[in-house]
Amino acid sequence: MINGEYDQKCDVWSCGVILYVMLSGKPPFNGRNDKTIFKRIVSGKLRFPSKEWKNISSEAKELIKKMLTRNPKERPSAEEIFNDPWVQNRSRDLVSDNIITPLALNNLSAFKATRMLQQATLGFIASHLISAQETEELRKAFISIDTDGDGKLSREELEKGYSKAKIKIDIDHILKTCDADGNGFIDYSEFITATLNWEKSLSAKRLEEAFKAYDTDGSGTITMDELQSFFGAHKHDKVYEEIMKEADTNGDGVIDLEEFKSLMLSKF
Repeated sequence: MINGEYDQKCDVWSCGVILYVMLSGKPPFNGRNDKTIFKRIVSGKLRFPSKEWKNISSEAKELIKKMLTRNPKERPSAEEIFNDPWVQNRSRDLVSDNIITPLALNNLSAFKATRMLQQATLGFIASHLISAQETEELRKAFISIDTDGDGKLSREELEKGYSKAKIKIDIDHILKTCDADGNGFIDYSEFITATLNWEKSLSAKRLEEAFKAYDTDGSGTITMDELQSFFGAHKHDKVYEEIMKEADTNGDGVIDLEEFKSLMLSKF
């Protein structure tokens, strides 16, 4: 896909990446931006760090290696992967479960935490820093889909709206990724956050303004207490430790403006 030419074998690769994340909590090729990630995908070495992978079977690792074969001509088909002994034995409960390491579970928590901070920041920018003129067309689109006028989009309204526009879309995926508060609906702010052209709208100035919303004491950094205050969470909620660990790249215990920008821009 990076080279602009691909077939169904790319789905085998994608499933290999998903399986890697499910077993370790981390992606096989990672980086702070797309350029770095693409470079590592194309030329990086597939690794299985002992910390995350010590309890994972060699059969699972071998399957992932097959699925993440760079040359698509040498990569197995979906049918071959389905018939792999590891998949078949797992599906028939012919082998006992290995306990996933706490480290892998913590890695997954970090993914969730990062998305949480990014989603909240984008929501703040969409609600407070984007002009009505910039969102006029999106507002009209929301109104046209919101047929009962209750200010939120249900599954049925989304299905009808996309069907009317003759666009095939995975409604479950939309609800999962856009329904930030998990109430089963997409409200106006969630809709705007999800549909804005962020590559155009996410300016340095707007990120700086959003940073100030977290940095309530004006110290130039975001502390753990300020994160918790912004989200209104319990004082010892582990998710905020994960946010801090992910964003605080220099390890000084706070998030400065550059670290904040770097984390936000990594989404794009």
